[in-house]
Amino acid sequence: MSETKVNREIITQENVALRGIGNPKNMGTCALAIGCYDKYGNFIEGSWLKLKPGHSKDWFRATPDTYYIKFACGSECDGEPILEYDTPIA
Repeated sequence: MSETKVNREIITQENVALRGIGNPKNMGTCALAIGCYDKYGNFIEGSWLKLKPGHSKDWFRATPDTYYIKFACGSECDGEPILEYDTPIA
């Protein structure tokens, strides 16, 4: 993931994060990225998904060492990142 304009927002963490998130959809006005992070806050390479405004995916799968799932928009964003999603039950 590139530098971000906004702080990365935590979507879910710990055991729930391992299940991933369902139906992520970008409801905002700029592209956003969803990514996995370990328990130390380090980004896990290759674990991200980029969604353009209005785009969605059936499921975002987490890697086995995921502790947090976060999202943000890129530094080129001049709009608002809004992510709609379903969180699995822990």
